[in-house]
Amino acid sequence: MPLRRLPSISSAEPSTPPAVGVASLEKVEKKKTWLDSQEARDAEPIHWKSYECLLVTPLFGGGVVAGQVDQRMPIRASAIRGQLRFWWRLLASKRLGDDVNAIRQEEFALWGGLGTPPQASRVWVEVRHDKPLKFTAVENINSYALAGADRKPGDILYYQSTWHLYIGFERSHLTSAQCDQVMEAVQWWANFGGVGARTRRGFGCVLVPKCELLTPQDVREKLGGTLVFSSAKFETAFVAWEHAIVALKLKGKKIENRQGYLGPERQASQVILRVRPTKDGKWQSLALMLPTVKNAKEASEFLKALSHFRLKDSSISDAREKSKKETSNLMQTCHVLFKKYQTKS
Repeated sequence: MPLRRLPSISSAEPSTPPAVGVASLEKVEKKKTWLDSQEARDAEPIHWKSYECLLVTPLFGGGVVAGQVDQRMPIRASAIRGQLRFWWRLLASKRLGDDVNAIRQEEFALWGGLGTPPQASRVWVEVRHDKPLKFTAVENINSYALAGADRKPGDILYYQSTWHLYIGFERSHLTSAQCDQVMEAVQWWANFGGVGARTRRGFGCVLVPKCELLTPQDVREKLGGTLVFSSAKFETAFVAWEHAIVALKLKGKKIENRQGYLGPERQASQVILRVRPTKDGKWQSLALMLPTVKNAKEASEFLKALSHFRLKDSSISDAREKSKKETSNLMQTCHVLFKKYQTKS
């Protein structure tokens, strides 16, 4: 199904969703062929929700070419859509248990899929930038964050500007419960997802002020996982991220003997590293431990390490030096976003 493009967005009101045309009932009923029905469906109203977003850790990969940032389209709506579907599936598995068929049916009804018959998605995802992006190359990234990925100069980029994520619904085909599920997936993506590649290692972390911050209790009840914060606070997002990477390197290696959700042939880390602003304008690192972690003892040791571990003074100095270029203006450029977050944390 081709993606319906949004009309241009006024710079005066960047967060205002655009209007979409509405087909008359008579026009829809007269559609007979599959193509006609598709055109009629595309003419139905889509209700949009907008989210202001800000990148706070460097972006790695995520472009058409693996491991490279596409500077013309650094943040891809299709990639965010995939992450939203991932978080929806995790939450659905907690809600529906081991009923794989029920999860599949609900997923296809909402997100679309190549079933019998194939189903079109009822959710639209769009990304818009307020202004042209100015990238800065980031060097001296902790090698453990890359996890052996090949990297060339300029593969890791950073930019300081906001962008908008638009989520659209075909409400005539969705229940209020389905709409709520999509909004919940957006919330979990905003808290623990990201943009680009290596997001589980903390790359591509975003701030989304409209989304409520999730607590350890939320994670236990809705996902069955564990969320822990560092006891230390840091001046920049970059230093907080460095703290989490070093803690994972020292105490989290045994957790990396893992099995992914799709079986032993598909392995993915069950630890997700993020950073989050605090009420006093500093930063904390955090780790989300997904419920599929099998090494309970090693997982407990890592979570304890992240909470109480402190970088050596020399490591903190090095991290601060590396973060100067990437985050020197962050506090000034996103002070409004910080205030929004501080009222919710």
